[in-house]
Amino acid sequence: MKTINRLLDILLIVGLLPLFLISIYALLDVLLVSHSALIDRGVLRLAEAQSDQLFDEIDSKYVIAWIRIDDTNINYPVVQGSDNAWFLNRNYKGDFATAGSLFLDYRNDRNFNDQFSIIYGHRMGNGEMFSDIQKFKNEVFFNEHKNGTLSLRERFLHLQVIAYAEINADDWTVYDVEKSANESASQAIGKILSVAS
Repeated sequence: MKTINRLLDILLIVGLLPLFLISIYALLDVLLVSHSALIDRGVLRLAEAQSDQLFDEIDSKYVIAWIRIDDTNINYPVVQGSDNAWFLNRNYKGDFATAGSLFLDYRNDRNFNDQFSIIYGHRMGNGEMFSDIQKFKNEVFFNEHKNGTLSLRERFLHLQVIAYAEINADDWTVYDVEKSANESASQAIGKILSVAS
């Protein structure tokens, strides 16, 4: 009986060891993904002060803007690539980062002169990147937190949140930047809201 119990103990340990190792790996992966979404504190201070030195301090050829929505954690550099895949898994410096970056659709004008500009980004579970966007589902929060800024190299743009919609990622009618360029802003927003409902 003791031999059978020892054999069962060994089998249990051998069976649980891979599960333990997989759990450790998953935890480390989550920590690495979360860490890759963080921005240097010094750069964040320059962004909040809307400092002219911000883009010099960032030292990245990819950064075209900085977006900040008041009273949220949305406070990040915005990059733009030659396609919409490059920055899915790269940080604002172009280095591999699982969390990716906030990036402007490659078809949009980098100076934000289009009628309709799309900034993509992950909605992280740790409060980083676009995770706070879901706060706008709450009508009270939406009505009390509508302001933000978009800092470009030569100017600052005032942002105002005017709508919140949840849209399927595969609904390409919303993401057609070239077609939306011929629409007014109100037509584009109407299209987004009709797709979301």
